[in-house]
Amino acid sequence: MAPSAPAAPDATAVAVPALRWRAQFNTDRADEAVELVERLYGPHSLALRTRGRLDMRLAGFDVGRLNVSSIEYGCAATARSVPPHSYWMFSFAARGEILVGNEMARAGNAGVRPPEVTADVPMSADLRLLNLKVEHEDLMDAAHTLFGDAAGEALRCRELVPAGSAPALHLAGLMQRLNQLPVCESPHAPLLERRWQEAALLELLMAWPHSLSPRLGAQAAPRNAVDRALEFMHADPGAAVTLADLARAAGVGMRALTRGFEKRLRTSPMRYLQQCRLERARSELLDGRGSVTDIAYRWGFGNLGDFAACYRERYGERPSETLRRSGFSERSCRPV
Repeated sequence: MAPSAPAAPDATAVAVPALRWRAQFNTDRADEAVELVERLYGPHSLALRTRGRLDMRLAGFDVGRLNVSSIEYGCAATARSVPPHSYWMFSFAARGEILVGNEMARAGNAGVRPPEVTADVPMSADLRLLNLKVEHEDLMDAAHTLFGDAAGEALRCRELVPAGSAPALHLAGLMQRLNQLPVCESPHAPLLERRWQEAALLELLMAWPHSLSPRLGAQAAPRNAVDRALEFMHADPGAAVTLADLARAAGVGMRALTRGFEKRLRTSPMRYLQQCRLERARSELLDGRGSVTDIAYRWGFGNLGDFAACYRERYGERPSETLRRSGFSERSCRPV
């Protein structure tokens, strides 16, 4: 089937460009609809509540292990997923009505269904639902990154949020931003997709109300946690690490680690790491240990323009100027 982009969410009136969206199937047969949806959502049943003709449409895309989908049935129906399943489903009602828990969600509402919950889900004929499917394991990993050991508690999310609320709009916006991510043809693409997935889940946990939300204002990490993060950084400053990696190494949440660094060192963890990398790079430039490009890449600067700008801001000269003062000469090395 030719690529297709669903229309923008009616409740937000935001255009959704056809970047990652791909039509997956369109059917008027209930048995085929159930079979195809089961591939995405697991064991599933569907009962048509009227004599209206089924016109089921599903489109979507993946980012890492996240799945974003748009689903319509074209007639009044009741769906049911059979537990156990391993995912959370965050949903935004772009059009129509659907039962969420004991409440009827309408256009603009957003809701979530945890893995252990199953129920009959009546849907109106005009329903169009945008879904973000999140594996439980991935959400718990993100919670541990954000909240540290507190993530060992059971996570309970607010079941339904009203139209126009910050969580509802944030969920719709998050799915649109995931759609706008570029599709990379590179050996490093899987790593990039996982980083995007991790960032999306951290954003989701900070925006959606849940039982750990009060911990977003957590106190600064203790001194020994900051020490663990510093030791991790200094062991290999050039390694490709994120703030989430540093928080895991320190054994605390990202927000607590950031506050710990600001309190003790008057800077953020990633800013501190950048300064460590610049110091190592400058030392090698002064000793003439290679080209600007080689040294920049060796110390974790994947973008030469960013490296040059940060270096000049810190030391008042270009990396190539430092290298020339060392007496190193390389014809193939262009100034950065």
